[in-house]
Amino acid sequence: MKVVVISNTDYNFSAKLSKICNDQSDDLLFCDDFIDLSKKNVSNSLIILDYDDEVENLDKVKSISKKISNSTFCIIMKNINSDTQKKLTQLGFDLIMSKQSFLINFSTIKKQFLLQK
Repeated sequence: MKVVVISNTDYNFSAKLSKICNDQSDDLLFCDDFIDLSKKNVSNSLIILDYDDEVENLDKVKSISKKISNSTFCIIMKNINSDTQKKLTQLGFDLIMSKQSFLINFSTIKKQFLLQK
């Protein structure tokens, strides 16, 4: 599975995800920002966006996400609240969850992602 991550400030999350992907033989690609994302071939990917880094740019990210085919967008954040989750769901993002929950549930998320393809 191809996993694409935009997270520039949470090195701990990136390191943990790198280990998980390495152990499960998943392809992992880090992008600096959503503009970098739009330049790469990320179709059929699980795209993980760190909300804590990109909170100001969600509308731009959503417009770019419409151009990327067959990908699932997961928004991760340190602390999640219902208002933020509702807003992101209304914007049309596929998954919204805490970073810790994402890491714990990666295998299940991966299975669901692969079932959709």
